[in-house]
Amino acid sequence: MRKPILLLVLSSLLIWGCESSRQKGGTADSLLVTDTIVPEQDIYAKPDVPAGKPFDSVKAGDKKFLLYYIEKSEFDKYPYTVPDSSETIALKKDPAVRRKGDSLFIRLENGRETVRVNNTLDDGDDYVRYKYVSDLAVIGKKGLDLTFYEADAYQLTDIKTGDSIFLWTPPVISPDKKYFICSSCDLMAGFNSNGFQLYEINNGHLKEVAEVNLEKWGLERVQWINNNTLIAEYHTMAGEEQNYFRYVKLIMQ
Repeated sequence: MRKPILLLVLSSLLIWGCESSRQKGGTADSLLVTDTIVPEQDIYAKPDVPAGKPFDSVKAGDKKFLLYYIEKSEFDKYPYTVPDSSETIALKKDPAVRRKGDSLFIRLENGRETVRVNNTLDDGDDYVRYKYVSDLAVIGKKGLDLTFYEADAYQLTDIKTGDSIFLWTPPVISPDKKYFICSSCDLMAGFNSNGFQLYEINNGHLKEVAEVNLEKWGLERVQWINNNTLIAEYHTMAGEEQNYFRYVKLIMQ
């Protein structure tokens, strides 16, 4: 009689121990069953946006840009041309610009020369290096790449007056020559601006429409496909080191 009772007690203790272990999450199987963490959405997945509807919009002065997702196949219909960056090639093509040591001489339409001088001896805020890269005759400007100690920029010099304006990046001019956009994407380091500049062109005179600073996303490889539509890479960040991008279309209104 005692033996069956003893077995019954031992069985009860064994069952109680197993239940306690499950309640404490002591086994891998129990963790898998009770885990309620939802996996992150695929970073490349497009949000649920109705067909033909913009997923975002950006105000730029008196203009507004509507943003639409597009497929890579649509983006690839318009091969991207990397902006010229070789001073040697640019100087060979343009007799109006010459270099002598650290000095860059630009001959204006009236015959005078305006000079840009490198300062590479100072590693501080005064450090600057000028590089001639493009003759933008369509808007009457010469284009120069500028390198500072911890940043980059672009300079347009007017061939009539010698006056200059500073831009974030080389201008991308619309087909009708009425606007240009300069996009700069720096989501990680923060040395350069992140956003875009929009300018209006009127008989060689430039008017800044807007300077748009962005925080959560940026644009690269921007190009016009008609007078009011652009395509670009739309870059976002996941964490501090992962940069992802999708393809987008921007319609200017």
